[in-house]
Amino acid sequence: MNNISLSDLFSKKLKSPLLNARWSWGAINANNAVVLRVFQHEFEKRNVHIYSELWEDSLGKTERKNHVDLVRLGSPLGLIVCLAENTSEGKERIKQFNEQEVFVSGRLIDDGVNVWCEVVERISLAEWNSRYC
Repeated sequence: MNNISLSDLFSKKLKSPLLNARWSWGAINANNAVVLRVFQHEFEKRNVHIYSELWEDSLGKTERKNHVDLVRLGSPLGLIVCLAENTSEGKERIKQFNEQEVFVSGRLIDDGVNVWCEVVERISLAEWNSRYC
């Protein structure tokens, strides 16, 4: 169980408030650093799947595409890793999340449909804030 809500983690600890607590998958801080939530099962070795053109259209998908585009333009990218659980409707929801660390991304890997990011390090929230906020 987490000690803080995911929305509060983004707004209070990462200084990157979510536009919408229900459908936002990430946020941008005042310095244009992007923080995305990702599921642990989306990791493939040191790469994480962060976007797909094949995902169902939604407000969250549109926002996520904008976040990925900012990273393509040079914005730093941090990841909050979440554990998923399946709902009775067959969807995934966040069971818990790492509220202590941010995974920092390096380069993006894009095949024209899917985008992954390379994870280069794990740092504390305080370290993320000192570097990117």
